Amino acid sequence: METGFGIGLYIVKYFVDKHKGSVSCTSELGKGSVFKLTFLKGNSHFEDVEITTEIPQRSQLFNELIVDEIEENNSFSNTSVSENDFQRIMLTDKRTVLIIDDNAEIRAYLIKLFSENYIVYSAENGEEGLKLTKKHMPDLVISDITMEEMDGLELCRKIKENPALSHIPVILLTASKNPETHLQGISDGADDYITKPFDDDILVARVESLLRNRSNLRTYFLDSITLKENTQKVPVEYQEILKKCIDIVEANIHKRDFTIKNFALEMGMSHRTLYTKIKIISGQTLNAFIRSVRIRRAAMLMLTEDINITQASAEVGFEDPKYFRQQFVKLFGMTPSEYIKKYKSSFNADLNIIK
Repeated sequence: METGFGIGLYIVKYFVDKHKGSVSCTSELGKGSVFKLTFLKGNSHFEDVEITTEIPQRSQLFNELIVDEIEENNSFSNTSVSENDFQRIMLTDKRTVLIIDDNAEIRAYLIKLFSENYIVYSAENGEEGLKLTKKHMPDLVISDITMEEMDGLELCRKIKENPALSHIPVILLTASKNPETHLQGISDGADDYITKPFDDDILVARVESLLRNRSNLRTYFLDSITLKENTQKVPVEYQEILKKCIDIVEANIHKRDFTIKNFALEMGMSHRTLYTKIKIISGQTLNAFIRSVRIRRAAMLMLTEDINITQASAEVGFEDPKYFRQQFVKLFGMTPSEYIKKYKSSFNADLNIIK
């Protein structure tokens, strides 16, 4: 049995003492321990402490962001993954690949080819593949074209026509050398098209190239958020989505009634689609994304106006300067004061970048 350091119990004791209570423990060897917390009724035992029953009003957006964070933490609760699979997914940086092929031997071969470096899911036809795509939201799909119960072309079309899935790269495999089949695959939105028999190294290289483009998106996002000049080549579609998201969040920073629902409506997307797009572009939840944009805005204020750190944090909605400082360091890799000292003279306000 693993033992801890007792920090959790120390924290419990600390808060119980603060509330003038007591904590006790009874143990029985082989059966376990029972901890009992006791508190006094009323509030007369709190001396020299200001007590209020008023609850500060919070914006609807704040409450929705909490829900968003819970949804992120529970994102696996609605899927039938085993505990081992859950730990395997959560404790690795590996990307996920979905293999779809009705030939069991080819499917097993592809699984073996990618399983060392990727988390691999598999399906034996397009219909099952579409269900697994919606369930696991893989980073990439590799599908055969000729299959019963939805072929690869129809599967690709359904993925690309679904706003929540359209970001997922699709590689189509086929034994046909017919140019019309190739053209149809591209027309249906396939990101790549490989003819069987394929060269292992080429297929692996194509997969890595497509996934590298996804990493470029994350770098592009981080550079944009931290006001650095962007050198990453990413699709114009994603550049426009990111700029629009930043503009909308910044325009509504001071509105207490601004909600994620409003955010999605202004983007012309459903909540789920917006969540997915933000996750793909930034790797963040909606909560973290909005927080990053607010910190970005605070950084711009500190670089362009005669305003101190506390004023800047309050201006973008951070009531706790300490929390603001922690999140600023997490995003920029330095404290606000270090950031101002380093970049105040080199910030180009017209281009919103550090020269």
